[in-house]
Amino acid sequence: MFTQYIKRITTTLAITTFICSSTQLLASEGEPAVEEVLPNFQKEVDKIINNGKLSLFGGIDVTTAYYSRGQKYEDRGVIIQPWVGVNVNIFNEPETNDFVKSLDVYGLWWGSIHGNRTDASNSPESFYESDYIFGVTAGLDGGFTFNSEYWYETSPNGGWDEIHDLFLKLSYDDAEFWKSAGFEYPGFSGLQPFFKTCIRLNNEAPGSEEHGYFWLGINPTFDLLQSETIPVTFSTPVTVGFGDGDFYGKGSGNDDFGYIDTGIRASAPLDFISDEFGNWSGYVGFHLQYIGEDARTNRTWMPIGCFGLSFSY
Repeated sequence: MFTQYIKRITTTLAITTFICSSTQLLASEGEPAVEEVLPNFQKEVDKIINNGKLSLFGGIDVTTAYYSRGQKYEDRGVIIQPWVGVNVNIFNEPETNDFVKSLDVYGLWWGSIHGNRTDASNSPESFYESDYIFGVTAGLDGGFTFNSEYWYETSPNGGWDEIHDLFLKLSYDDAEFWKSAGFEYPGFSGLQPFFKTCIRLNNEAPGSEEHGYFWLGINPTFDLLQSETIPVTFSTPVTVGFGDGDFYGKGSGNDDFGYIDTGIRASAPLDFISDEFGNWSGYVGFHLQYIGEDARTNRTWMPIGCFGLSFSY
């Protein structure tokens, strides 16, 4: 309720400000056309009302196993992975002719807490991983998006030495291609292909000398359950991961192939939570990984179940 009152007050102030500033214009130059007044009015409103340049986001995931880039870190006990971040929208001008349509910068913290006390050598024994991320996302012309992230990865329980990674990602929004081809299905927004690479900035990786890694993937979505009360969206992500010759370094073949991951995820908005507390959603998912020879530790196939909550405000 308090947020709604603030919006009403700021809107009223904007209207009052515009009327007062327009009085002299009407008296000296005559009554302007409506199409001339409205743009000026919107500018005055935009000066007063917060347009959402700063946003908070976060969530918590629970998973049956923690695999990263085809490598096993834990597959027993309770694994809880919370995360929270802040995003700042620098600009968002999709109608511009410029190559860069939008720009966002953000900071993010991500953690992994294990009931099995994975590789713990000191306290807190259950706090396996704590990562600090700084990222930049640019929306580009032609439906492309470029993302760059720096990760400072630490292990509070002393399981491994700190890691510094640089991630680069290029993704493509192919929704318009499928629409122009006449393929339309509720909730389908294309295959959403992407290419992502990780450059290891130091070599103190847990258990191996890792240098470089990249993966290809898609993440199509569908609205299989079209309900006004609880709309459910399904996604079927598929990812294939590779490393350079020294990334895995465990098999005799020194293979670059890491893993294939595919699965299904069902997500839905939690509309029973008031908008004053942000936009909340929940999900449940299952995916299956086929682990390559060099990345493999003790299993070729790894089924993983997960569920979680997320919010943005």
